[in-house]
Amino acid sequence: MFHVVHSLFVTKRYALSGKEGAVKREGMLASLVVMLTGLLWFILAGGILCSADAAAGEFNWKRFSGQSIRFLGETLPATPYLREKVIPEFTAKTGIKVVYEDYAARQLRQKMAVEMAGKSKNLDAYMTLPNVTGREYWKSGFIEALDQFIKDPNLTAPEFDYEDFSPGVRAICARYFDGKTGCIAFSPQTQILYWRKDVFAKAGLQGPPQTLAEMEAAAAKIMELPEGPEGKVYGVMLRGAGYEAVTQLSYYLYTHGGTWQDDKGRCNLTSPEAIQALDFYGRMLRKYGPPGAVKTNDIEAQSLFAQGRAAMYSDINTRAAVMEDPSRSKVAGKLGYAKIPLGPMGKRQMMLPINGLFISPFSDRKEASWLFFQHITSKEVLLALHLQSSGSPRVSTWESPEYKRQDKHPDWTEATLYGIRTGLPLNVPDVLAANEARTIIGQAIQASILGQDVRRAAQQACDEWNALLKKTGDLKD
Repeated sequence: MFHVVHSLFVTKRYALSGKEGAVKREGMLASLVVMLTGLLWFILAGGILCSADAAAGEFNWKRFSGQSIRFLGETLPATPYLREKVIPEFTAKTGIKVVYEDYAARQLRQKMAVEMAGKSKNLDAYMTLPNVTGREYWKSGFIEALDQFIKDPNLTAPEFDYEDFSPGVRAICARYFDGKTGCIAFSPQTQILYWRKDVFAKAGLQGPPQTLAEMEAAAAKIMELPEGPEGKVYGVMLRGAGYEAVTQLSYYLYTHGGTWQDDKGRCNLTSPEAIQALDFYGRMLRKYGPPGAVKTNDIEAQSLFAQGRAAMYSDINTRAAVMEDPSRSKVAGKLGYAKIPLGPMGKRQMMLPINGLFISPFSDRKEASWLFFQHITSKEVLLALHLQSSGSPRVSTWESPEYKRQDKHPDWTEATLYGIRTGLPLNVPDVLAANEARTIIGQAIQASILGQDVRRAAQQACDEWNALLKKTGDLKD
């Protein structure tokens, strides 16, 4: 600007001469002084305003207004709230439109496989369980590391406060990605025990059961109750469909003292502890579960329990949002919540899978997706979801006076917090081909449910899985 003004002044100066020229030059000089003074004040004022904005911590949420992002997510109890309230608020706040698609967990992974294989630029961000697909997606180049966004003050609002996420979930979001941050945790999903206070009272039982032996004894006692107006109330509800049952077996496996693999990475399902766990899980569904339990997937198990068809239900903590909603559940207000019972050796090992938010490396709208992540995991949004029994990954949520004041289920809070603080990310084997491993292990679980030879089924699973582990390089010998 200064160079342009100076050039015009010099050109005019040599074009004028005499008295008239002198007068005009003086006038031009005065005008130039006024113009430059105004310009200087404009620059100084702008600088002062910018400094004031920065000092106030203002953040430009409208920076990517007009963009549209496509997000694939798992169908969760929180999904209706996200669709009806959170996403419209985000669009109003940022000017960014969100095409939000949600699917059941297994359908989501199948759709993701197709999208990523084609390196689709039409998919910007997605949700998945890092402990299930994290290693595979990272090795295949399907994950954009998020550290660059987290550290950039122009892209990360100061109120986001990543350190507020609990150490456990932050560790999981870095566990599978060579130490880099591969995801932002949305919902921790630790296992808990749901139990019907009214049914326990009718059966003359004190609840909740403190050990697995007490859990089985309670299930047997409840099976003796006569049918009610809504039909038979079964002793227990667990996932039975092999692939989907693996995540729930994990607790019983580790609580019995077993592990998925030995210290060299080989299948460890034939160990005495693993055999005990497989036998217990299958026996509970076979003797005290509903007919056809061997085919019951996660959504069906949730629905049956919500309809009042079982007295106990072992599954992830976030199902409470459905169970306590009278429009979706017949057991709302009738439930107690507890940590999963102690195993035969007095051990209790919780698991901590999380739903993580990921950005596709093939997207041209990564920054807009990052703003979306910040909004749906903000302290305000996660507190609102937490009040609906969708567990929060943020420490501040649990410590919030508002949550403590409105906490209607302190037993749910206690059980969930215990899992978040002590859980392991091992609800599926920590291997590259985790999905294939689940299919193999699931066959052994179903064999146990059907009353078949558990040792033989475990050995068959190990033979097949060890061949897979050798192929993927997960064996250490």
